[in-house]
Amino acid sequence: MGAVSPAGWGVEALVQAVEAGQGLPATVISAERQLSARMVPRPIPNAELIRHPRLRRASPLSHFAASASLEALGARGRERLAGGQWRVGLIYSLMNGCVAYSGKFYGEVLENPATASPILFPETVFNAPASHLAAFLGLDGLVATLVGDSGQFLASFEMAQMWLEMDLVDACLVVGAEEVDWLTVAAFHLLARGQVMAEGAGAVLLDKEGTGAEVMELHVRPITAAADRAAALAELRRHRQGGFCIDDCTGHVRRDKAWREDSMERISPLKMLGEGFGASAAWQTVLAVARMQGAPGRDESGWVMASGMNQQAALLGLRRNRS
Repeated sequence: MGAVSPAGWGVEALVQAVEAGQGLPATVISAERQLSARMVPRPIPNAELIRHPRLRRASPLSHFAASASLEALGARGRERLAGGQWRVGLIYSLMNGCVAYSGKFYGEVLENPATASPILFPETVFNAPASHLAAFLGLDGLVATLVGDSGQFLASFEMAQMWLEMDLVDACLVVGAEEVDWLTVAAFHLLARGQVMAEGAGAVLLDKEGTGAEVMELHVRPITAAADRAAALAELRRHRQGGFCIDDCTGHVRRDKAWREDSMERISPLKMLGEGFGASAAWQTVLAVARMQGAPGRDESGWVMASGMNQQAALLGLRRNRS
């Protein structure tokens, strides 16, 4: 697993921030519009990400995903990839996608249309980050971009499971990422004023022989209207049995309304991190795995629940690997 968040670059920074229980500071991104968000700390600590030809001018979203993926693969995973005998698939899930260059381009158009950067076009299609990441890691197998709501990261496990069961890949890297731009923050505030948006990425490596947490169950329920969220959560709740639960509550009354009937003790990392859209469920999953890698006997099983926004609610059941 790997992570990049407003807490910093790496899983350890994410875990420490959530355990501290304090909301991370927000950065003003537009004083004129009174907009702020929780940003990933700059600069990028890994020089390899900055110097790579595919990432030098890429959107921040690509940097976040690349860093989280490197951490998830680890040194051993990168060695196996370099050997050319390890078939790794990539599933990249997001909600807003590359937005930073849109604002940059239109700002330049207003100043001088003749000099506006054409990088807008290759850097704002939804497939761009997955393409950059595959090239950066040297993946030449199956690669997919799935666009959905905040529950899409967990729903992506269905495709990863299918690839593994069909023996199309030896392992599958599942990534969820998002970047902040004043335009998306402004749009978000129209729907959830007072809620803080965040950026970053999370990545997990799935295979059949890993030593990390084991996937016990995966349930995905469609949402066709806002009123469906509570009903979908109620249905998913019936599958939970024991263990801890990491939810996607943000502390915003309207956003958390669907959770009102849930009496189970829960951990709410987004209250400290902010709403990360495509990255939120990825952070939740990374935190769940990290919790089960703690002292033996502490947490044998856990659940990750994403209530989604307008497409799907999902429940992922994990247990400690006893092998």
